[in-house]
Amino acid sequence: MEATPSRPVQARSSSGALSFLAGLLAAALSVGGQLLAARKQAGDWNAGHPMADQPFVHALSVTPGIVLAILACGIGCYALWRHPEHRGLAAGGVALGLITAVLTMLNFPGSIGFQYWYDPQWEDA
Repeated sequence: MEATPSRPVQARSSSGALSFLAGLLAAALSVGGQLLAARKQAGDWNAGHPMADQPFVHALSVTPGIVLAILACGIGCYALWRHPEHRGLAAGGVALGLITAVLTMLNFPGSIGFQYWYDPQWEDA
């Protein structure tokens, strides 16, 4: 006697969950990189010796977040196209990737962090 399932078995897709996790990691790396670069820049400005390669340092610190945001969007779009029945996490991953990319391009948390940490000491000479 053969055992037959009472309902059709549906294969689960992990691309939606992978997209969402990549989006979360992208957001964390992007915010962390921006705040790290802003803290370094503010410290250099406060010391009176701004670095000439600050844009390069900033680009290196936010690049992993941008790469993961693009990856989250790509995997999420693939999951939405290929497995439309599991679209909740995939749509969340795409949304997180897009929001992370836009906020990184606007340097949103980094600019606020720089304004907070920048404390000029003006001395009368």
